[in-house]
Amino acid sequence: MRVATLLTLFGYGLGMKGDDLLILSTGGLMHDVGKLVTPEQILDKPGKLTDEEWPVMRDHVTRSSQLLGESTDVTKGALIIAGQHHEKIDGSGYPKGLKGTELNELARMSVIVDIFGALTDARSYKPPFPQEKAFGILESMQTQIDQNMLKIFHAIFEPGSDLGGVLTSTKR
Repeated sequence: MRVATLLTLFGYGLGMKGDDLLILSTGGLMHDVGKLVTPEQILDKPGKLTDEEWPVMRDHVTRSSQLLGESTDVTKGALIIAGQHHEKIDGSGYPKGLKGTELNELARMSVIVDIFGALTDARSYKPPFPQEKAFGILESMQTQIDQNMLKIFHAIFEPGSDLGGVLTSTKR
């Protein structure tokens, strides 16, 4: 739910309206639906995943695309968000290793929001990071994420801004 909220507010901050915001919220809500078929012992593992477990975890992206692709009610934009939210602009992401302009604008946005959410939410394997530490980590990902979009995201949600309070961490 938090990814959907942040993604929608990010879009609003970029000047998107109407159907575009609906695509962002729908994509944000359903981007990880493939985790429903990921074994719980992998999803909730308190430690690092093994070399054997990582491919199973990464497969949630492909599973999300497959599950959503079976519906006639899911927009192309929501499918892009689900299928590309772990891609990186340098090609180091998954599942397809897309790079540069191969990544849709919606995907570039969702990558930032998904990583930010993962860093600032409590997980079975880590406590939540403060938002400034999360922004520092994102900024260090120079070659992996769209730094221009990150600057906009940071400005929209900066502490003291109208939306700065939205970033308060939630427990899983």
